[in-house]
Amino acid sequence: MSEDEPAALEENRAIRDSVHEHAVHLRRRIRSLAGEIAVSEDTLARVLEDAARLRPHAAGRLREAAHQARLYAEQERHVSEYGWPLEDPPTTTT
Repeated sequence: MSEDEPAALEENRAIRDSVHEHAVHLRRRIRSLAGEIAVSEDTLARVLEDAARLRPHAAGRLREAAHQARLYAEQERHVSEYGWPLEDPPTTTT
């Protein structure tokens, strides 16, 4: 083992540890953002359903958009809770 090898090994360990910490931070941030997106999508769905009641001529389209928002919210809640998307994402009923 040369004189430089222990220093190089230590530097590699420090780089690996730093990258690992950053990856853990990013995973937590992604999960947090997914939760925030789910809340926003649920809010959007409620607004669209309210609009559907006020605009009967566009009710079908607005209710379908609300349904899509809720499906997306479900996906994002799953990412928030488990860290990965659903294997079989919810499907539409159109």
